Amino acid sequence: MNITKMEQAIITNVEQVHDYFQINSTKFILNIYNSFHVKCNNITSNNNELLLGKVIKTAELTEEKALVLELKDNILIHISLAADDYLGPEAVQIKFSTGEVILI
Repeated sequence: MNITKMEQAIITNVEQVHDYFQINSTKFILNIYNSFHVKCNNITSNNNELLLGKVIKTAELTEEKALVLELKDNILIHISLAADDYLGPEAVQIKFSTGEVILI
């Protein structure tokens, strides 16, 4: 599973779809089913529009059981992968424009 393919993508849309969030980019669509938060300069924000047009610098799975996307302008998207935060069979679904799908 190579999530680094998410890097250098530009976020084009963020929206809530039914009971999950969807982030569209120039390389993939990310469906987020677990809890997540966005931090800008270490301050948690619920303004997901600040993600629009931002470039993903890094994507990593951390030892703290999270998928973390670091964006330019000191913005982090932190998606929990902790067992208690799963609301369904997967935490996220990443659909790349190449057709590859990653489920975590």
